[in-house]
Amino acid sequence: MKHKTYDLIIIGGGINGAGIARDAAERGLSVYLAEKNDFAFGTTFRSTKLIHGGLRYLEHYEIGLVRESLREREILLRHAPHLVHPIQFAIPIYEDNKYGYGKVKLGLLAYDILSYDKSLENHQSFSMEEMLAFEPNIRGRNLKGGFTYFDCQVTYPERLCLENILLAKAAGAMVQNYTKVTDLIIKEEQVCGVKARDALTGKESEVHGQVVVNAAGPWIDSILQTRNPYAPKKIGGTKGSHILLPKFHHGPRHALYLPAHQDGRPFFIIPWREYYWVGTTDIRYDGDLDAVRATEAEIEYLLREVNFVVPDAQLTAKDVIYSLAGIRPLPVTDSETEEAEITRSHVIFDHEHEGLENLFSIIGGKLTTYRSLARETVDLVYEKLQLESPECQTAEKPSWGGGMSDIQHYMRDNARSQARKFGLAEEQIAYLISIYGSQFLRVLELANELPELKERICKNNLDIKAQIIFSIENELPRTLADIFLRRTGIGTSACRGLDCAVAGAELMGKYWGWNRKRIKNEVEDYRRRAELLYGQD
Repeated sequence: MKHKTYDLIIIGGGINGAGIARDAAERGLSVYLAEKNDFAFGTTFRSTKLIHGGLRYLEHYEIGLVRESLREREILLRHAPHLVHPIQFAIPIYEDNKYGYGKVKLGLLAYDILSYDKSLENHQSFSMEEMLAFEPNIRGRNLKGGFTYFDCQVTYPERLCLENILLAKAAGAMVQNYTKVTDLIIKEEQVCGVKARDALTGKESEVHGQVVVNAAGPWIDSILQTRNPYAPKKIGGTKGSHILLPKFHHGPRHALYLPAHQDGRPFFIIPWREYYWVGTTDIRYDGDLDAVRATEAEIEYLLREVNFVVPDAQLTAKDVIYSLAGIRPLPVTDSETEEAEITRSHVIFDHEHEGLENLFSIIGGKLTTYRSLARETVDLVYEKLQLESPECQTAEKPSWGGGMSDIQHYMRDNARSQARKFGLAEEQIAYLISIYGSQFLRVLELANELPELKERICKNNLDIKAQIIFSIENELPRTLADIFLRRTGIGTSACRGLDCAVAGAELMGKYWGWNRKRIKNEVEDYRRRAELLYGQD
C-alpha cells in the first residue's frame, strides 16, 4: 500500500462508506476503505431497522427526500429480499394526538402518490371500531380511528452493510476493518492519502489516493480535526435510543407508529424476530462517540410510551432485555432548531471551498437511501478525477445474498426438503435463508462436510457452528464480537451471546490455532464489548 496510489480512499465502513466502495469498485475505480472498528459498528447497527419512505418528512416538505426514499425502498425490496421485507404499520389516532385524523390522512395519500411505482399496498382508513378490531390491545380511550400502511423492515441492517462490503471486495476493493485513520496526508493544500493504524496489532501504514471521501458518520469531525483542531464542525448529531422487549401478553399484533404522548416525537413499537424493538429518542449529543449509551431517563421514557398505548403491558425496567443507542450524523444547526426539524437529506461537502482539494465529507444520509447517495458520490469522484463515469449499475444488480426473486415462496416450499436433506429443523433453514439469502446453501454444504458443524452454538438461538466457519472464510471477521454481533443473530438475541461466548471462541480458536490464553482473552473481550454496547448509564 505504500507504493500504490488508489483512485479513491474511503474513511468509514458503515452503510454509506460500504455503498460508495461497492459502486466505485464496480465502476472500475481502485478503492481502499478503512473502518476504525468493525463494518457497520456505528449508526448502521444501532438503527430502528427500517427501510422506509420517510412519512414524517412530509411534515417538513422534504418531498424530494420522500420520493427518493420510496424509490430506493423498492430497489432494496427487489434486490435484498432476504434482509428487507414488507411490514404493516398501524397508526391509531387519538383526540389528543399531535396530528389530527385529517392531517395524517392527507400525508398517507401523498405517500401513496409519491410511491406510485411501488409493489406494496396503499394505506387503509379505519373507524374506531375497526382500529380496535385490528389492534384490540391498544388504548381505547379517546381513540378516533386510525390507518394502516406498509413500509419495510431490514432485519439485520449490519448484514446489508456487510453485503456491500463483500461486493466491493469482489470487485477489487481493499476493505479493512479495525483500521483507524490517524491523519490526512496533505501536500500543497491537496489531500492525497491517509495515515492509518491497525487497532488490533498497532501496525501503522500510509495509503495514498487521488480522492478521499470522509464517510465516518458521527466521527466525521474527528477526522477533519486530525490536522486542524479548530476546523468548523460539520456534524450536529442527535442520539437515538431503543429498547428490546420480549413479546408480552396482549402486545401489539402489528407494528405501531404514533407521536409520543409525552412530547410528540415519532414513536415505534415494531415486531422484530421474537421481540419488540421500541424507539426512538432524538436528543442532541456531544459526548463520547465511542461510548454511546441509553440513559435510565430514556429507557423510562420509552417504557412510559409503551404502557400508555398498550395499557395492559405495565412494563418496568426489569422487563427490558437490553438498550441500544446510536448517533445520527446530522448536519450542524443552530442550537434553537428542534431536533425533528433538522433535515434528513444528505450533503456531500467538497472541502475545496475550505482550501483542501480532493476531499469530500458525507454529512447526514439515511439507511434507506445509501445506494443513491453512493451513486451521487461516485459521480462526483469521477468529476474530480476528470474521467468519464461509467453508468451506475447497483440499481440493477442483486445484493450478495440476493438473486432469489420470491424468497418467501422458496422458504415455504423448500424449507422442509432442505431440512430433511441436511438434518436440520425447518425453522433453522428458514433462519439461514433470512440471513444469507441465496448464499445459505454454502453454509449447509459446509455443515455437510463436517457433521459436528450442524450443532447449535447456543441453546437460545438457531445459529449453527457452520456459520462461524463460513464467516471466518468469507465475511472478514477479526473478533468473536464481529461474528456474534454483526455476522449472525447470536449477540443481538436475549442472551446477547454471553452463554455461548466460550464455545464460539473455542471454535474460532480451533480454526485459527489459538492457544488457551488467546481464547480466554477473546471471551473476555467479547463480554467487555457487549457490556459497552448494551449497558446503560
